[in-house]
Amino acid sequence: MVHKKSGAIYAVKQMDKKRLKLSGMIEQVKTEIKIMYSLYHDNIIKLFNHFEDDNKVYLVIEFAKGGQLYDKLRKTAFKGFTEKEAASYVKDLVSSLEYLHGKLIIHRDIKPENLLIDGAGHLKLADFGWSNYFQPQMARDTFCGTLDYLAPEMLTNRHQHDHMVDIWAIGVLIYELLSGKAPFSSSIASSNMKEIEKLTQQNISNITLEYPKAFPSLAKDLVSKILKKNPRTRLNLFEIKNHPWIKCNTFMPKKELDAEALIATTVFGTNMAAQKPIAKAELKNVPTAFTEEEIVQFARPDSMLDKTKPEIKLPTMGDLIDQRVADFKAHMEKLITPKANEKPLAKSALIPEKDKENSLVVNSPTTTAHSESPNSNLELALKKKTADYEALKEEMAQLKIEMAQLKNENDQLKNESNELNSENNKLKDLKTENINLRDMVNELQKQAEQSEVYKKEYQKEKEELENKVKKLKESMLQTISENQKLKLSPRPLEQPTLSPREKENYETKIKELQAQITGTPEVILNYSEKTLILLQRIKRCKQ
Repeated sequence: MVHKKSGAIYAVKQMDKKRLKLSGMIEQVKTEIKIMYSLYHDNIIKLFNHFEDDNKVYLVIEFAKGGQLYDKLRKTAFKGFTEKEAASYVKDLVSSLEYLHGKLIIHRDIKPENLLIDGAGHLKLADFGWSNYFQPQMARDTFCGTLDYLAPEMLTNRHQHDHMVDIWAIGVLIYELLSGKAPFSSSIASSNMKEIEKLTQQNISNITLEYPKAFPSLAKDLVSKILKKNPRTRLNLFEIKNHPWIKCNTFMPKKELDAEALIATTVFGTNMAAQKPIAKAELKNVPTAFTEEEIVQFARPDSMLDKTKPEIKLPTMGDLIDQRVADFKAHMEKLITPKANEKPLAKSALIPEKDKENSLVVNSPTTTAHSESPNSNLELALKKKTADYEALKEEMAQLKIEMAQLKNENDQLKNESNELNSENNKLKDLKTENINLRDMVNELQKQAEQSEVYKKEYQKEKEELENKVKKLKESMLQTISENQKLKLSPRPLEQPTLSPREKENYETKIKELQAQITGTPEVILNYSEKTLILLQRIKRCKQ
């Protein structure tokens, strides 16, 4: 909606009173308004005013021209943004959370639907409906948020959590911006919503997620270091914004503030110098919300909200500590090193403003009458400050001792870690040797099996040869017996007349036959009956 006089466009968030009462969210709405009035950051949606009527509560907030980050993600067909776009959005979110956590405020519902984009393309954190204050070392136990972005500690029975749930949401958001889907959503298609919610909760509790093949390696390293089950092991905001993936894909331009931009303000006290003039043609379809110079804030007697706009400025714990230390240092320097021509300090100047109420020396009618000299007052103050200084010195000494002990424990842990690493290496070597021995045993078993095969083949061939020899012997015996039965009597051979040359040839053949007979007795088995008769004749001729 548009403010007629200034021409500035604003957004109006409407909340139904009946629903707020039925759901018991009245106190939560009060907290949301209180928190949003206290925030002023470039990456956080601003609340300018609030009012109500009979049916609804209205919040007049900053208008984000780019709409929801979820809508931009949907336009990519849920394929995800480029690395530079995603890193730029994450960097803006980290900046807003640094500011938010510095004011001891936790958001608890970070998701693309609650992240808006302004006209310049920068991200703005919105919707502080589940936000609340937190204290260091103290956990909250309200179960809230969106399922896909819930941290594991939120799913425990006690739901105890702190600002680290916002850190977890950053890891989930990086995954979704680059892949187009939530990391822990159930991959099983089912129409049963309870079953899908149960599977998603199991995936979150067990940190069960799979990265797409094209997921950038640096972004994967960042997400894996954020999505840790133990909140204390997650990266902090400083480590996230200085991670290589953020630094490689973003840059930080120097902002130079214009004097006119600092002076120019609207009726709501916001800087409007940076906003471009709005053409009349652009205002045709914009409904008019404000007809007065200022929004009328109804002072209803039955209001469920605070009737006046709160002036809230909550100092952080760091601010309080820094201020206290600065005050102490300033007064110690005045007391210890006064100038040569300086007059003695008045007793009111010796005591910081914050300590005057609890001081032993005060400016009152009763103490002035019985007060001592300025020197005695100075001595008292010096004694008090010296005692405080000595106490601080003792605390520092104690801290040094504790630091030394922690260092020793750290060294011991390092030594134990080195020993464990060496033992692990030994175990790896033994494992390798065991694998080699197994390979050798397997090889020997194969060789033994092969030798058994060879042995069986040799035994079979041996049996075959023995059978052949046996058959040949039987055939020879049978032949001899048949000859005996026939009673063949050889005729006396005439003494052949051989020439010396023929005789020499016969002798050579006989020698060769004798060499064959003496060298290989098995050859005899292969000779036929005619061969034996020939041998006998040759022998007789030789005689």
